[in-house]
Amino acid sequence: MNISEKGVKIWRKDVEGRNGTFYRYSVGISKKREDGSYANKYMPIRFAKRANMPEKISNGAKCDFSGFLSVEERPDKDGNTITEFVIIAMNATLTDGDDPTEGADSFEQLQEDFPF
Repeated sequence: MNISEKGVKIWRKDVEGRNGTFYRYSVGISKKREDGSYANKYMPIRFAKRANMPEKISNGAKCDFSGFLSVEERPDKDGNTITEFVIIAMNATLTDGDDPTEGADSFEQLQEDFPF
């Protein structure tokens, strides 16, 4: 399934690994409930090398991208295999100001809702 979005916020989670820190990214999808609150779901996004994105993107940076929806398997904390949708961005452009890879991360409190 092809996907094309404009102005999507990219959320980053810093993960400490054997070879240093690496970054996992996701995008949020939300729907407003009748009571005015929002139901939120986060979907992982991977950037293809040809998208020429920086290694580290600021949390909450806005991005225009086009790509496709794929499926990925990963183990959960108990060792069970989880199958989930993942967005593969083939073309992407950061749309925040001068340098969206720098600056303070003001959305760290939302990382607890991420699926990874």
